[in-house]
Amino acid sequence: MDYLALKSKYALLGRDFLTWLYRRVDETDGQLKEAGKDTEIFFDDSLTVVGEGDSPAASTFQGQPQSMKSELRAALRSGKKITRAKLHVIRPDGEWSFVLDTDEWVVRSLKVPNGVSDGSDEEAVLLDRLAQLEQIEATLEQMFDAYLKIRVNSKAYQELGESLSAWIS
Repeated sequence: MDYLALKSKYALLGRDFLTWLYRRVDETDGQLKEAGKDTEIFFDDSLTVVGEGDSPAASTFQGQPQSMKSELRAALRSGKKITRAKLHVIRPDGEWSFVLDTDEWVVRSLKVPNGVSDGSDEEAVLLDRLAQLEQIEATLEQMFDAYLKIRVNSKAYQELGESLSAWIS
């Protein structure tokens, strides 16, 4: 399968995942058991939703998360799904923020907690940043695994669809 076909196939899965994650964060105030007891996840000040079809319409929401909630739900009711979002992860050992783009499956603009000071050697700073990146990767992997368990179970996925419909109405 070529790259564009794979990208198209998995972008839809990513959009479903990010939409599911938004709902989970909304329901739990960021205290997701899937991410671990000491981890909070929040959607920050930027979200992009895209419709489906040959020429999908996109909308970008910026501002305080609470202020864009009703407009975002209206976009979700119209069939759009979240494709890109700025996320904020809080753990006892620090705070991270980044943009997750599920059409490309990339993390952009990653900001990590202060780790090794800039006065350290370059190798120590690089290793610290890589460790920080691995922590975010592990958190996203936990969340995606939780979503996939629902996605591959036809009954659970049907229930998810029904509860999502009720949630956005």
